[in-house]
Amino acid sequence: MTTYQKYVSILAFLMMSMAVQAQVSLGFKVGRSASNVTLNGTGNVLNTQNISHYNIGAVAEIELQNGFAFQPELNLRKQGFRVREGLDVNVLNIPIPLGVEAHTELKYVEIPLLGKYKFGQENMGGYVLAGPYAAYARQATLRTRANVIIDFNLTKTDIDLSNDNYNQWEAGAMGGIGFWAKAGNGQFFVDARYQHSLSDFFNDPIVDITMQNNGFGVNAGYLFAF
Repeated sequence: MTTYQKYVSILAFLMMSMAVQAQVSLGFKVGRSASNVTLNGTGNVLNTQNISHYNIGAVAEIELQNGFAFQPELNLRKQGFRVREGLDVNVLNIPIPLGVEAHTELKYVEIPLLGKYKFGQENMGGYVLAGPYAAYARQATLRTRANVIIDFNLTKTDIDLSNDNYNQWEAGAMGGIGFWAKAGNGQFFVDARYQHSLSDFFNDPIVDITMQNNGFGVNAGYLFAF
């Protein structure tokens, strides 16, 4: 059994166990995120920029009391950043961009364990949520792209995450605000979140540089009441 399958089985078991004892809603979500890295160390010479990507996930909402709920999730998300090196050239007073971009992209299995507080009227309202998450990087790639008026791909290289400089496990925190509304037998929701890793994804003591993932995203989904 793969690491991903183990996490799916464990989370499914926990959700089924809690469903027996409390009112539980199960559903899904999709989202769009912008990610980057926080650089630390005297070797920091990179000017990183955001990249955007989609994510999907399974969601459970376990109602507690007085508007509070527990929301575990199982998400497949991408994380990364881009670096651009180059210059712009004027030809007949027309700016022509010349350069190369390097896109670093990581694919994570992520398990947030979020506390949630809901408020509002009977059929709609808002919520805030916050809590820790754990994630595992299962794949990483580095893509280079040339830009001469238009973009075109150059190379694609798999990153060896077993290298000692990389840490496939990530621990972090996230928080956000959202809106919910009853729809059919469940509820529709949309939220905005920010998350930041508390662990280093990359640590190179030779050049004295570390990297921590961070990102902001918007999600929408549906919860089925059981």
